[in-house]
Amino acid sequence: MIFDAHCHAWERWPYRTSVPDPRTHASTTTLLRRMDENGVGRALIVAANTGGPGAATDNAHNNRYVRASAAEHPSRLSWVADVDSRWSPFYHTSGAADRLEQESAGAQGFTHYVRGTDDGWFSDADGHAFFERAVKLGLVASLHAKPPWFHSLNELAAQHPELPILLHHQGHAESDDELSLLAQLSRRSNVFVNISGFRYVSSLSYPYTDAVERLPRIVDAFGPGRLLWGSDAPVSTQQISYRATIDLVRSGLSYLEADDVARIMGGNLGRLLGTGALA
Repeated sequence: MIFDAHCHAWERWPYRTSVPDPRTHASTTTLLRRMDENGVGRALIVAANTGGPGAATDNAHNNRYVRASAAEHPSRLSWVADVDSRWSPFYHTSGAADRLEQESAGAQGFTHYVRGTDDGWFSDADGHAFFERAVKLGLVASLHAKPPWFHSLNELAAQHPELPILLHHQGHAESDDELSLLAQLSRRSNVFVNISGFRYVSSLSYPYTDAVERLPRIVDAFGPGRLLWGSDAPVSTQQISYRATIDLVRSGLSYLEADDVARIMGGNLGRLLGTGALA
């Protein structure tokens, strides 16, 4: 079974970019249709409370929407809750652990998007309590953290080895130095990397040749057992089709054994979440 490790769903399109159907373009109904059309059995929705409060793009209650959708389609949809991400007024403030427990009810994990500069929160008292609570709750951490955070992320993974960490979009690593820093994280067996969001790590348009050519370096570091394909739909589908997100990874990893590609396309996440969704 193919298992999408990184996609989104919103009640309304949360970005300024014009789409013809802002009320349905990012819905779970549309996501399920895309999955069906492309042979994807399950998806892990990364909730994101993005959009301007009170505006047409408001999605402040995205956790509630995604929770309800996952409950309606338990055999198809898993999800991680957005907790205190960079757009939240509670970003890196006290009480994060309690908010984590409240917001992640019914979820397989949580996501946390950090700002560009490392403020030390991963290792301060509130951050430590936050991740300790995640371990206690048995959650997976789906983190949006770019290379400036990799040193702190390495320490976090070492301090909480029971916490599975899924790093978004190849860790946003582009340069040789950034890829080397990413490779250092592979020493922590609880760090996984989402092979997703190619447009974020490429200076080119589709088919993002430069980013695809860097994939073997990431495979060499983490091995096929800790990599997970993600579509990043519906954000990615502003540039490419849902099918293309699958084909990019399959073509870039065509040198691997078929069983290893199948693990990346679904088996690894199925095992990690205990869904039994084996590729």
